[in-house]
Amino acid sequence: MSVTGWRVHFTHRDLTWPREETPFIRGFSALSAGLDLRLDDLGVPDGQPFLIRPAGPYDVTLNR
Repeated sequence: MSVTGWRVHFTHRDLTWPREETPFIRGFSALSAGLDLRLDDLGVPDGQPFLIRPAGPYDVTLNR
């Protein structure tokens, strides 16, 4: 199924991870390491909404 419209997501800190550690989870957790600190440095509050384009990428200019 393709997405045909803009989507709203929200920033979340302290994500809950699955108990079973798979290669995907290890890779994803490595990507998100330090995310809380980066959000704090940018002044992004927890629960801040942000938009994702229909094609998938995060629109930096729009979300400023």
